[in-house]
Amino acid sequence: AENSGAVATVRSEAEGPADHVTGVQVTIPVS
Repeated sequence: AENSGAVATVRSEAEGPADHVTGVQVTIPVS
């Protein structure tokens, strides 16, 4: 979440630690 932008903040709410570990890569495929 912290590695990415606003989208990551939304994803971190749903994904949790997964967003923190993978960073942007977890946010992009969801879009």
